[in-house]
Amino acid sequence: MSVAEDLPPRLDSATLASSSQVASVPEAWQRRRAQFAKTVQSLQLNDTGARMAFDSVLTEFETAPLDRTPLENLDILGIFYVPKEGMEKTLPIIVMNQTLGWYDALRFGTESGRAEIVQREAFFKRPFVIAGPDAIKQMSTLMRDSPALVLAAIKEGQALAEKFKNDHPYDEHWPTAYGLERVICAQGGSCETPLPMPKNQWPAAWKMAKQRISDYYVPAGHLAQ
Repeated sequence: MSVAEDLPPRLDSATLASSSQVASVPEAWQRRRAQFAKTVQSLQLNDTGARMAFDSVLTEFETAPLDRTPLENLDILGIFYVPKEGMEKTLPIIVMNQTLGWYDALRFGTESGRAEIVQREAFFKRPFVIAGPDAIKQMSTLMRDSPALVLAAIKEGQALAEKFKNDHPYDEHWPTAYGLERVICAQGGSCETPLPMPKNQWPAAWKMAKQRISDYYVPAGHLAQ
Protein backbone atom coordinates (compact mmCIF):
# COMPACT_ATOMS: atom_id res chain seq x y z
CA MET A 1 0.00 0.00 0.00
CA SER A 2 1.11 3.59 -0.58
CA VAL A 3 0.50 5.77 2.43
CA ALA A 4 2.27 9.10 1.99
CA GLU A 5 -0.88 10.85 0.79
CA ASP A 6 -2.84 9.50 3.76
CA LEU A 7 -0.62 10.97 6.44
CA PRO A 8 -2.03 13.84 8.50
CA PRO A 9 -0.94 17.17 6.99
CA ARG A 10 0.75 18.28 10.17
CA LEU A 11 2.35 15.11 11.48
CA ASP A 12 3.96 15.68 14.86
CA SER A 13 7.00 13.50 14.29
CA ALA A 14 8.96 15.53 16.84
CA THR A 15 6.66 14.26 19.58
CA LEU A 16 7.24 10.70 18.47
CA ALA A 17 10.99 11.09 18.15
CA SER A 18 11.48 12.81 21.50
CA SER A 19 9.67 9.99 23.25
CA SER A 20 11.68 7.33 21.45
CA GLN A 21 15.02 8.17 23.00
CA VAL A 22 16.55 4.94 24.19
CA ALA A 23 18.88 3.91 26.98
CA SER A 24 22.63 3.38 26.49
CA VAL A 25 21.94 -0.33 26.01
CA PRO A 26 18.54 -0.30 24.29
CA GLU A 27 16.32 -3.34 24.14
CA ALA A 28 15.19 -4.77 20.81
CA TRP A 29 11.78 -3.10 20.95
CA GLN A 30 13.40 0.25 21.75
CA ARG A 31 15.72 0.00 18.76
CA ARG A 32 12.76 -0.87 16.56
CA ARG A 33 10.75 2.03 17.95
CA ALA A 34 13.59 4.48 17.41
CA GLN A 35 13.92 3.30 13.82
CA PHE A 36 10.21 3.88 13.28
CA ALA A 37 10.59 7.43 14.59
CA LYS A 38 13.40 8.03 12.07
CA THR A 39 11.24 6.60 9.30
CA VAL A 40 8.42 8.98 10.19
CA GLN A 41 10.78 11.95 10.15
CA SER A 42 12.25 10.92 6.78
CA LEU A 43 8.75 10.48 5.39
CA GLN A 44 8.21 14.22 5.65
CA LEU A 45 11.03 14.68 3.14
CA ASN A 46 9.32 12.47 0.54
CA ASP A 47 12.00 9.83 0.99
CA THR A 48 11.10 6.83 -1.18
CA GLY A 49 12.89 4.40 1.13
CA ALA A 50 11.03 5.81 4.12
CA ARG A 51 7.69 5.38 2.34
CA MET A 52 8.51 1.73 1.66
CA ALA A 53 9.60 1.19 5.27
CA PHE A 54 6.46 2.88 6.56
CA ASP A 55 4.26 0.76 4.31
CA SER A 56 6.04 -2.31 5.67
CA VAL A 57 5.28 -1.30 9.27
CA LEU A 58 1.59 -0.82 8.44
CA THR A 59 1.41 -4.17 6.67
CA GLU A 60 2.99 -5.84 9.68
CA PHE A 61 0.57 -4.08 12.02
CA GLU A 62 -2.44 -5.25 9.99
CA THR A 63 -1.27 -8.86 9.62
CA ALA A 64 0.41 -9.37 13.00
CA PRO A 65 -0.89 -6.58 15.27
CA LEU A 66 0.74 -7.87 18.45
CA ASP A 67 4.25 -8.41 17.14
CA ARG A 68 5.13 -4.98 18.56
CA THR A 69 4.66 -3.79 22.12
CA PRO A 70 1.48 -1.89 23.03
CA LEU A 71 3.48 1.32 23.33
CA GLU A 72 4.81 0.94 19.78
CA ASN A 73 1.31 0.22 18.55
CA LEU A 74 -0.01 3.39 20.16
CA ASP A 75 2.62 5.30 18.15
CA ILE A 76 1.45 3.64 14.93
CA LEU A 77 -2.21 4.25 15.70
CA GLY A 78 -1.58 7.91 16.43
CA ILE A 79 0.61 8.48 13.39
CA PHE A 80 -1.63 6.85 10.81
CA TYR A 81 -4.85 5.16 11.86
CA VAL A 82 -6.47 7.79 14.09
CA PRO A 83 -6.17 10.54 11.41
CA LYS A 84 -7.14 8.20 8.56
CA GLU A 85 -9.84 6.00 10.08
CA GLY A 86 -11.29 8.29 12.73
CA MET A 87 -11.79 7.91 16.45
CA GLU A 88 -14.82 5.63 16.55
CA LYS A 89 -13.18 2.97 14.40
CA THR A 90 -9.77 3.03 16.10
CA LEU A 91 -10.80 3.41 19.75
CA PRO A 92 -11.36 -0.33 20.40
CA ILE A 93 -7.83 -1.11 19.13
CA ILE A 94 -6.41 1.71 21.21
CA VAL A 95 -8.21 0.35 24.28
CA MET A 96 -6.94 -3.16 23.57
CA ASN A 97 -3.33 -1.99 23.46
CA GLN A 98 -3.68 0.24 26.52
CA THR A 99 -5.26 -2.57 28.54
CA LEU A 100 -2.55 -5.04 27.58
CA GLY A 101 0.17 -2.45 28.12
CA TRP A 102 -1.01 -1.41 31.56
CA TYR A 103 -1.34 -5.06 32.55
CA ASP A 104 2.32 -5.47 31.56
CA ALA A 105 3.26 -2.37 33.56
CA LEU A 106 1.49 -3.67 36.67
CA ARG A 107 3.10 -7.09 36.47
CA PHE A 108 6.65 -6.21 35.45
CA GLY A 109 7.13 -2.47 35.99
CA THR A 110 7.97 -0.55 39.12
CA GLU A 111 6.09 2.35 40.65
CA SER A 112 8.58 4.85 39.24
CA GLY A 113 8.53 3.05 35.89
CA ARG A 114 4.75 3.28 35.67
CA ALA A 115 4.90 6.97 36.55
CA GLU A 116 7.39 7.51 33.72
CA ILE A 117 5.22 5.58 31.26
CA VAL A 118 2.20 7.72 32.17
CA GLN A 119 3.98 11.07 32.37
CA ARG A 120 6.84 11.04 29.86
CA GLU A 121 5.25 8.69 27.36
CA ALA A 122 1.72 10.08 27.93
CA PHE A 123 0.56 6.48 27.71
CA PHE A 124 -3.18 7.04 28.06
CA LYS A 125 -3.47 9.98 25.69
CA ARG A 126 -0.55 9.11 23.44
CA PRO A 127 -2.33 8.28 20.16
CA PHE A 128 -4.46 11.42 20.40
CA VAL A 129 -1.52 13.71 21.16
CA ILE A 130 0.49 12.26 18.27
CA ALA A 131 -2.48 12.56 15.89
CA GLY A 132 -2.78 16.25 16.73
CA PRO A 133 -5.19 18.85 18.14
CA ASP A 134 -8.10 17.76 15.94
CA ALA A 135 -7.89 14.24 17.31
CA ILE A 136 -7.76 15.48 20.90
CA LYS A 137 -10.83 17.61 20.27
CA GLN A 138 -12.62 14.73 18.57
CA MET A 139 -11.87 12.36 21.45
CA SER A 140 -12.93 14.88 24.06
CA THR A 141 -16.21 15.48 22.20
CA LEU A 142 -16.81 11.75 21.94
CA MET A 143 -16.24 11.30 25.66
CA ARG A 144 -18.57 14.16 26.49
CA ASP A 145 -21.38 13.63 23.99
CA SER A 146 -21.36 9.89 23.27
CA PRO A 147 -20.55 8.01 26.50
CA ALA A 148 -22.51 4.94 25.37
CA LEU A 149 -20.37 4.68 22.24
CA VAL A 150 -17.19 5.06 24.31
CA LEU A 151 -18.35 2.38 26.75
CA ALA A 152 -19.07 0.05 23.82
CA ALA A 153 -15.56 0.68 22.45
CA ILE A 154 -14.06 -0.07 25.87
CA LYS A 155 -16.02 -3.31 26.06
CA GLU A 156 -14.95 -4.36 22.57
CA GLY A 157 -11.31 -3.41 23.09
CA GLN A 158 -11.04 -5.19 26.42
CA ALA A 159 -12.68 -8.31 25.00
CA LEU A 160 -9.93 -8.36 22.38
CA ALA A 161 -7.31 -7.80 25.07
CA GLU A 162 -8.75 -10.68 27.09
CA LYS A 163 -8.33 -12.93 24.08
CA PHE A 164 -4.63 -12.12 23.71
CA LYS A 165 -3.45 -11.35 27.25
CA ASN A 166 -1.80 -14.76 27.64
CA ASP A 167 -0.92 -15.35 24.01
CA HIS A 168 1.09 -12.69 22.18
CA PRO A 169 4.54 -12.57 20.59
CA TYR A 170 5.64 -9.13 21.83
CA ASP A 171 7.99 -8.69 24.80
CA GLU A 172 5.68 -8.14 27.76
CA HIS A 173 8.65 -7.14 29.94
CA TRP A 174 8.99 -3.82 28.06
CA PRO A 175 7.98 -1.74 31.15
CA THR A 176 11.25 -2.74 32.86
CA ALA A 177 12.97 -0.24 30.53
CA TYR A 178 11.48 2.58 32.63
CA GLY A 179 11.96 3.85 36.15
CA LEU A 180 14.48 4.94 38.71
CA GLU A 181 16.15 1.54 38.56
CA ARG A 182 17.32 2.20 35.01
CA VAL A 183 18.68 5.60 36.03
CA ILE A 184 20.67 3.99 38.86
CA CYS A 185 22.01 1.37 36.45
CA ALA A 186 23.04 4.01 33.89
CA GLN A 187 24.97 5.85 36.63
CA GLY A 188 26.97 2.77 37.54
CA GLY A 189 24.77 1.32 40.25
CA SER A 190 22.89 -1.95 40.43
CA CYS A 191 21.47 -3.21 37.14
CA GLU A 192 19.33 -6.00 38.52
CA THR A 193 15.93 -6.39 36.89
CA PRO A 194 13.12 -5.64 39.37
CA LEU A 195 11.21 -8.68 40.54
CA PRO A 196 7.90 -9.19 38.74
CA MET A 197 4.57 -9.38 40.50
CA PRO A 198 3.92 -12.91 41.82
CA LYS A 199 1.79 -14.87 39.38
CA ASN A 200 -0.94 -15.48 41.93
CA GLN A 201 -1.58 -11.72 41.83
CA TRP A 202 -1.90 -11.49 38.05
CA PRO A 203 -5.70 -12.01 37.97
CA ALA A 204 -6.10 -9.02 40.28
CA ALA A 205 -3.68 -7.03 38.11
CA TRP A 206 -5.80 -7.80 35.04
CA LYS A 207 -8.90 -6.43 36.76
CA MET A 208 -6.93 -3.35 37.83
CA ALA A 209 -5.68 -2.77 34.29
CA LYS A 210 -9.17 -2.95 32.82
CA GLN A 211 -10.52 -0.63 35.49
CA ARG A 212 -7.74 1.91 34.94
CA ILE A 213 -8.55 2.15 31.26
CA SER A 214 -12.28 2.36 31.90
CA ASP A 215 -11.78 5.08 34.50
CA TYR A 216 -9.70 7.07 32.05
CA TYR A 217 -12.35 7.23 29.35
CA VAL A 218 -15.62 7.24 31.29
CA PRO A 219 -15.22 10.68 32.96
CA ALA A 220 -16.34 12.88 30.09
CA GLY A 221 -15.15 16.27 28.98
CA HIS A 222 -11.37 16.08 28.75
CA LEU A 223 -8.36 13.82 28.33
CA ALA A 224 -7.19 13.28 31.86
CA GLN A 225 -3.66 12.15 32.63
